[in-house]
Amino acid sequence: MLLAAGVPVEVVSERLGHANATITLTVHQHVHPGMGREAADRFAALLEGRSEAMSIK
Repeated sequence: MLLAAGVPVEVVSERLGHANATITLTVHQHVHPGMGREAADRFAALLEGRSEAMSIK
């Protein structure tokens, strides 16, 4: 839920006690399958210069 809320993976990793962020991403990548689509949409918005790309949903 923290990753989906936009909390940096490094912070989530530390809170979970993982040795590094790679472990966190590997273990929890399945939790929020829509994150990849949201990231792609934000990236497209950034490329187009749209300000909503910076807001966390």
